[in-house]
Amino acid sequence: MCRNTGNYRENPICGYNDTRGQCASGKMKAKLQLRIVAEMEEACQKNSVFCYARYNLFHIYTEYKKGTDEYNEIAQMAVTERDPDGEEAGPSAGELKAPMNIDFASLKSVNDDVVGWIYVEAVPDINYPIVHGKDNETYLHRTYEKNYNFAGTIFVDYENKGDFSDCNTIVYGHNMKNGSMFAQLKKFSQNEETYKKSKYFWIFTPEKNYRYEIISAYTTGVN
Repeated sequence: MCRNTGNYRENPICGYNDTRGQCASGKMKAKLQLRIVAEMEEACQKNSVFCYARYNLFHIYTEYKKGTDEYNEIAQMAVTERDPDGEEAGPSAGELKAPMNIDFASLKSVNDDVVGWIYVEAVPDINYPIVHGKDNETYLHRTYEKNYNFAGTIFVDYENKGDFSDCNTIVYGHNMKNGSMFAQLKKFSQNEETYKKSKYFWIFTPEKNYRYEIISAYTTGVN
């Protein structure tokens, strides 16, 4: 529909037309430019959302990689895997052999809050240092080297003793989406084969090593 406006008729699609039905030079261009700019602005807004989402994904990926790389380097520095067929000698002969040796001197040179190392036999990717801080916030999003990272560090509840001598010791770790930290503990409640593979995990400390039997595994909410 068009309506008369003196020498021009306004067409809501084309813009301004003169009485001969031809678009007047200049005014049609201005109208079209506004339309194109509007379309470009709308596209930019969509692209902004898309780019922001891509940035977030990239940021999350780099955070995961930084955390994973750091813990891999720590493991390379501190962990020596033992030969499962090797023979024990001396006073420890005949005792259950630990699957690895931990260099706590090297670990303490990086972070003096270290109190142990955890290794889960059925999910060997759970292979991390354990710290004991003055609260439950410090290592929530700080790595072993105290760099900010959402992965944080595996840590003992600050109200527990750091030597694992309490009747019940609580050890915290994040359920990371990339499967790191304590994410794979879910396998014990989701897949019976994991438990059949091995129901034990190790806690290594500077003084002695402990092998624990898993007697219960379940998933619950955070509250």
